Amino acid sequence: MGSVLETTATDADGGAQSPAFWNDYMTLMEGYSDRWVDCLRGDMVASFDLPEGGSFLFTEAFGMNGGETCQNLVSEMGEELARAVDENEELSNVYAVEKGPKIGDSKAVVLTFDMAKMVEQMGTTVDQQGQEMMKSLYGETMTGVISTVDDVVIAAGGQNATDLLRGLVKSLKAPGTMPSFAPLDVGPGLMIGINLGEILTWVKSLAPEEAEDIEKAAAGLSGEAGRIPMAMTFVDEMASFEMAVSLKTISTISAIAEEQKAKRAKAAAEEPEAEMYEETD
Repeated sequence: MGSVLETTATDADGGAQSPAFWNDYMTLMEGYSDRWVDCLRGDMVASFDLPEGGSFLFTEAFGMNGGETCQNLVSEMGEELARAVDENEELSNVYAVEKGPKIGDSKAVVLTFDMAKMVEQMGTTVDQQGQEMMKSLYGETMTGVISTVDDVVIAAGGQNATDLLRGLVKSLKAPGTMPSFAPLDVGPGLMIGINLGEILTWVKSLAPEEAEDIEKAAAGLSGEAGRIPMAMTFVDEMASFEMAVSLKTISTISAIAEEQKAKRAKAAAEEPEAEMYEETD
C-alpha cells in the first residue's frame, strides 16, 4: 500500500524524489506491515458517517489472530509512532500521539493529525478551496483512537472518537465468545449500506451556489428512497457483486432529473429575451 500511494516532489535539479515526510513515515511503518498481515484474521466490521454540520466519523473492528505478537501490536506501534513524532520535525508537523483511556484490558492510543498539512508534506499544494473542503470533511484536525480488546482491534475517528470507541466495544463485545464479533454474523463477504439522502445533505454544505437543488434532492432521497444495500461475496474462488436499488429510488432520481432539465430549459428560453431587452435599452 505504501508503494502504491507513494508521491513524488521535484528537487532543485528538476529530478523526482520522495518527500521526506513520506520516507520517514514509510520507514517507521515498514517494521509493522508484515506483522499486520500475519495478525489480521480477515474479518472486519466498519461504519462511516458524514453528519450534517459535522466532520467525518468512523468506527472499525478487525479480527486478530492470537498470540502475544498480535496482542501487543497496537500498543507497540503506538509507542514507536510517539517516539518518532517527538524526534522528527516532519512527522510532528502532522501528527500528535498520546496515550488514551483503558479499554477493556488494553490502553488505547490516540492519534491526532492535520489532513491538509499531511497532503502538503507529501508534496502536493492545497489551495484555499481544497483546504476548506478538507476542514469540512475532517475538521481542523482529525482524531483517531485505536485499541485491542481480546481478539479484536477496534478503532474510531472523528469528534468524540473515544466515546465512539466505547460504544463500539459495547456493541461488539460478547464475554466468553471468540471470535468476539457477536452478535454480528460475519460471513465470507463484504456488506455495504449507503444512503444517498444523507450523502447529499453533507454535500450541500460544500456547494452553497447550488444548495437549493441539492437540498431538494437530499429531501427526496432521504429515508428508504435513498437506501442502497450492496454486497460482495466470495464463493468457489469467484467474487460476486450485488446491489439492490428500489423502484422508489429510481423514480425519485428520475423526477429530480426531469425537474432540473425543465429548469435549465426555462432558463435557456428566457436568455435570448433578456439579451434583446438589454440591446434595446
